[in-house]
Amino acid sequence: MTVQMMEEKSGIPRANIRYYEKEGLLHPTRMENGYREYSEEDLQTLLRIRLLRELGFSLEQIRKLQNGETSLSAEMGQQSGRLEREKSSLERAQSVCELICESGASYETLHAEEYLEALHHSAPQQEELHWKTDWEEPHPWKRYFARSLDLTIYGEIVYIMGYGVWHLFSQDAIEAFLQVASVIIGMLVMLVVEPLLLSRTGTTLGKWIWGIRVTAQDGSLLSYRIAQRRTFEVIRYGLGFSIPGYNLYRLYKSRKSYIDGEPLYWEYGTALRFRDQKSFRPVGYVAAQVLIFVLNFFLIANAALPIYRGDLTAAEFAKNYNRYYDVYTESSTGYLDEEGRWQKKVSNTSFYIELGDAVSPRYQYQFDGDVITGVSLDMEFSEEGAFWEACRTHLEVAAISWICAQDGVTIFSGEIDRISEHLAIQNLTGGYLPTGSTSFTEAGIHVQIEIEWKEAWEGVYVKSLHLTMNQEKSE
Repeated sequence: MTVQMMEEKSGIPRANIRYYEKEGLLHPTRMENGYREYSEEDLQTLLRIRLLRELGFSLEQIRKLQNGETSLSAEMGQQSGRLEREKSSLERAQSVCELICESGASYETLHAEEYLEALHHSAPQQEELHWKTDWEEPHPWKRYFARSLDLTIYGEIVYIMGYGVWHLFSQDAIEAFLQVASVIIGMLVMLVVEPLLLSRTGTTLGKWIWGIRVTAQDGSLLSYRIAQRRTFEVIRYGLGFSIPGYNLYRLYKSRKSYIDGEPLYWEYGTALRFRDQKSFRPVGYVAAQVLIFVLNFFLIANAALPIYRGDLTAAEFAKNYNRYYDVYTESSTGYLDEEGRWQKKVSNTSFYIELGDAVSPRYQYQFDGDVITGVSLDMEFSEEGAFWEACRTHLEVAAISWICAQDGVTIFSGEIDRISEHLAIQNLTGGYLPTGSTSFTEAGIHVQIEIEWKEAWEGVYVKSLHLTMNQEKSE
């Protein structure tokens, strides 16, 4: 390809092409007759040079990129920061131009001092007395704790949804799932929310507690686009996308680079400023973590209460019952339908003996209109009897599903624990007598239980049981 063809295809004048060759940025081959021969690769190099020059890159920056002395992303980040600062300066200059135009002043009557003051007064102060830049005094642990608090807050939405909205029970499998989901969702929320906060206020809640602001190098606020690029680079290089093992490696590498005074990937064109070393900042951090812990405690405790509360229909009681029964049994063999009747589950993959040779639990209800006012349960077994723990599950689930749904029951009132104590075997057998009974009242519901027992060498079995629950009549 001749220089004329290169000129036509690249849109760069011949003189400029020769200049780039002289500067060592372009290396065409020399033919025997002395003419230059340009390849397709030379054309691509020339187009890259044109693009970078139009973006404001110097020849020295382009040379470093070609020699591999710096990365394109790093240079682009720095250039983006420079353009952002130029943009702020131009906007301030534009505002002053408009003020002068509106004033109607002539050259002779122009009060330059007034407008110079307006021009520089509108610019953000580079360094306020109570702020120090990150380069003056590094604070790795402040940054780490601020980031950890922000991530915890961003991921808290998962726990609010899981326990507060979906009412999931706090079990090992559920807790493990929510922990993983909170990390993933937290990073996605961070990618949207944090740039918004930085572009509007220059800080986040975690950074605010630790007295940290993130700005452009001239002290102005970042644009949303720049802040989002920074946040993504934090997730990528600082957190390692929270991939186990790799995230620890990235944290170590980032801390080492930071302590050594090397610029971090996400900080080109930006600056961190720290307000002070006040002792209340660690206290504020601990207080924020405690508040999050307390919130999760309330969410988990509230999720343990029935979903449907107050006056219950048969369908609502059944939904409460099925929710608890699925949690209390490893492999439930049945459920209550919308009418509150026991239905057996059909499974082709497993066989599970729950109650022995038993008639299905028979639930009956008393109603005032559609509202339940009484619940009874009858279960009878063959001569061999049934395991007590399996029977107890039905008693406990039925009692919790209705009693704990009553108005006035809270996470602090303790009905669930007391119901479990009432159903302790020593309170029902009377010393393992052939028959046993107990009664108790919780949340305005009177409970009567009668059980016929059978003792065996391997434990206590149940031959029959009868449960009745009725609302106490208000005087």
